[in-house]
Amino acid sequence: MTALGRLVLWCFRHARRPEELVARLSGWYELVREVRGAPGGGAALSRVWRHILNIADPAQPRELLQRLLVAAGPEAEEEIVTIADYLREEGRLAGERAGRLEGQRSTLLKQLRLRFGELPEPVVARVRAADAGQIEGWTERVLTSPTLDDCLTER
Repeated sequence: MTALGRLVLWCFRHARRPEELVARLSGWYELVREVRGAPGGGAALSRVWRHILNIADPAQPRELLQRLLVAAGPEAEEEIVTIADYLREEGRLAGERAGRLEGQRSTLLKQLRLRFGELPEPVVARVRAADAGQIEGWTERVLTSPTLDDCLTER
């Protein structure tokens, strides 16, 4: 298996815990150097760094970027600097995620009204304050729950 293949598999393995991925990246310094030395390695590493930033979805993306620079070594600066456009788009992407979540909330409220009738204000407020995971769970249950309370019960 190529060095890039091993690095990508390793990244996928740790994708659920991005902080751990970044913390362990320095242990893969030699593998990163091997990928960098292969034809097209710099471009491949740029995609790896972008993937890490995308899965991390950090509250402090600049801090994560600095940690990546330290963990991957000074040679990685060129690849990681290409991710500056990611940081520029950060606000736009965050706005899109927020807009998507607001759309999901509105759709869920509409489904709840169609299924259970007029909703009490505390229920509307609860849905409007819910995070993406809650919205997803409630949306999955809206068609099968016998009551509004059963639909909105945390599981």
